[in-house]
Amino acid sequence: MRLVRPLLARGTAIARPAAKAIGRSALAANRGGPIAVLPGDAQATGRVVEITGAARGAPTPTGLLIFAAVPHADLAAGAKGLGDHRRSGGRVLALIIGSSAQRRRIERSLIAADPDISAATVAHLNDLGDPAAVLGAVRRVLGDQRLGAAKAVPELRESVSQGLIAVSARRAAIIAATPALAPIAMPVLTGMQLGLVADLSNANARPINGRLAGQTAGVMASSFAWREVARRLSRRAPSAAPAIRAGVAYSATRAVGLSSALLGATNSRSSKGES
Repeated sequence: MRLVRPLLARGTAIARPAAKAIGRSALAANRGGPIAVLPGDAQATGRVVEITGAARGAPTPTGLLIFAAVPHADLAAGAKGLGDHRRSGGRVLALIIGSSAQRRRIERSLIAADPDISAATVAHLNDLGDPAAVLGAVRRVLGDQRLGAAKAVPELRESVSQGLIAVSARRAAIIAATPALAPIAMPVLTGMQLGLVADLSNANARPINGRLAGQTAGVMASSFAWREVARRLSRRAPSAAPAIRAGVAYSATRAVGLSSALLGATNSRSSKGES
């Protein structure tokens, strides 16, 4: 009983933030949805559609609308389309493509044409040859709509998943390295990791079922092991304890995310093979 009671107490402490994190993920997955590309230069528009999986034309009222702003595009029409959509409550992104001088000119023209276009709604690219750069810009503008958008658009899933893992790992490191948070670090970190598993499941349109429950149990079990690793290393080098805790928390959270993403990719391939 001496061993059981502490474990039950820890499990209860973890369950509360975990339930909240999973609930938040489910709500976030209902925000956003399909994205769209504003008609413009045919070649640039087609390339953006190919990379992002966006539809041509109008998005959902609050969804993301993208405009490929190349030097010879109709910038006034593009700015109007983006501005109108933003004023109606939607997200917008102008992908500004060209040389450094061309991009500066295009950005000035877009901002001058519509007051609702700003530096926060544009991304500068030399060309459309790097899909990762395009998807990174899309992910940044999507913000809290990224789960819903990735769920609806398969082309966004890998980029959104990698972004979720990176952000969660950095946050875990900060929490673990903060001495004032030491008493609550374990349940907070475990809840964050469980939330990451749920986010990745939702972003990749995987049902939250028995398979996720198995992952959840694994996360809860591994949290005790990771904490023990951090404790032992910290005892050996007390002066480096904050850095050690941060490194262990970062690595553990990243491992949880990568394993969840790998499981999702494996399940996806298995489903395709069976169909």
